[in-house]
Amino acid sequence: MSKYSIDDFARLFKEADSSHDHKLTLIEIIQFLQLKNMKVNEDRIKKYFSMFDKDQSQHLNITEFIKLMDLLYGDE
Repeated sequence: MSKYSIDDFARLFKEADSSHDHKLTLIEIIQFLQLKNMKVNEDRIKKYFSMFDKDQSQHLNITEFIKLMDLLYGDE
């Protein structure tokens, strides 16, 4: 059973989105996860970030972020 739910990931997104612009950069995500003491494999995050940033905007919206987080932490 997963330690995190989709609602948990949505809450994390809202907490990480301190500028309230409804998007997060790769650096914002990595720094936020480190701040939350979540294990961070930067290479995996970069790989999956690129995979979910389909429009290559260098940002993830909440839906893309949830997919990223589910892939990284959904099985914990």
